[in-house]
Amino acid sequence: GDYAKFNFVDKDKLLFIICDVTGHGVSAALVVNRFHTEFERLAREGKGAGELLKELNAFIVTNFSDADVYMSAFCGLLDFQDKKFTYSNHGHPTQYLYRVNESKILEFHSQGALLGLPVEENEIYENTIRFDKSDKIILFTDGLVEVMNREGSEYGRERMENFIKENFGLAAPLFNENLLKDLKNLKKEQFKDDIFLLTMEVK
Repeated sequence: GDYAKFNFVDKDKLLFIICDVTGHGVSAALVVNRFHTEFERLAREGKGAGELLKELNAFIVTNFSDADVYMSAFCGLLDFQDKKFTYSNHGHPTQYLYRVNESKILEFHSQGALLGLPVEENEIYENTIRFDKSDKIILFTDGLVEVMNREGSEYGRERMENFIKENFGLAAPLFNENLLKDLKNLKKEQFKDDIFLLTMEVK
């Protein structure tokens, strides 16, 4: 049920999405397959982050209303020409950007409801910020921050943010590898939920 994809809209713009479908197994995989096809179509049409998630919500409501399918999703558009990052978050965990020149973590909180919930308003949820060289964007599904130890304590946002501050200088592959090691040190046993981690570094 976890899914991520990116498309270069043109040589200067990168569109990406990460999402988490409710449920597991074959049914969730089938939904993701349909969702992937629709995302590809909207990406080719040049939809922005907020408009794309709005249309994906309408797609899920129309096609899966009888299946009680819901999805959290975070969509972003990086414009390398203008150094702008536009994002939209529907029910997804808070995602992060580490701004190197300010030694600061920016948080991208949920702006709208889960996809799959019918909405009457026509509002598009999105924000735009600037980004700079060497900034890191850290994307993940809820399985990461909800990993628990035997005492019932979650990995949580605070520990996640501390890890980012202490390891932001690592190249993305090593950053991901060390984060997974940190999770395994907490868990000490097999993970029960899916964990999807995607780290992007601006060159």
